[in-house]
Amino acid sequence: MKLYRANKYQLLRYVVLPNALPYFLSGLKISTGLALIGAIVGEFVIGPISGHSGLAYRIIESGYQLEIPKMFASVFLNFCYRDNII
Repeated sequence: MKLYRANKYQLLRYVVLPNALPYFLSGLKISTGLALIGAIVGEFVIGPISGHSGLAYRIIESGYQLEIPKMFASVFLNFCYRDNII
């Protein structure tokens, strides 16, 4: 960028950030899904111990009590939350 006589801030603003933005947004999209999965897995582990009733705890509880429609409804709600449908 010496040809255009751009300083460091102009180089950052007009070249580096626009080129890095697609990679940043892709990483953000992947990490939000993984964070939700991590929260659900943590809820699977801690839910029965603490006695709280979260969505993952409802899946486990419905599976134990053979309430299959309730279990699939909870799985569907997890899917909707993950994909930002709701």
